[in-house]
Amino acid sequence: MVSSRDGERRGGDWSIGSRGGDGDGGGDPEETRRRRAGDVRETLNRLQRESLRGQLAALDAGGVAAPAGWREQLAAEVAALEAEPRRLAWEQGLPAPLRAALEPFRERLEASYEPLTGALELGLEGER
Repeated sequence: MVSSRDGERRGGDWSIGSRGGDGDGGGDPEETRRRRAGDVRETLNRLQRESLRGQLAALDAGGVAAPAGWREQLAAEVAALEAEPRRLAWEQGLPAPLRAALEPFRERLEASYEPLTGALELGLEGER
């Protein structure tokens, strides 16, 4: 026998939540999936904002070479992430400096890509 969080004894099944089911207390599984996808996007947004803010701070501190206009692009992306909590960084397309920096590694990156290990491959496409 397994006990749920609410102490109810269940015969060989196991669930999370007071009502069992989808792990979120019952309800529509599709809505649960959408909500979870939104939660993941918001977490990724927060992490990406922190990363981009760190890049801005490094540029502002000086001593870091950057292409013309790069600071402005970073600042604009941070502002866009702040305005839209479920947006992901560079979701509308990579800026030219990033694209150019990654291009020499394209074949190697594509060959080593494994969808099962990518956080964005958890069914989040189009979940905005």
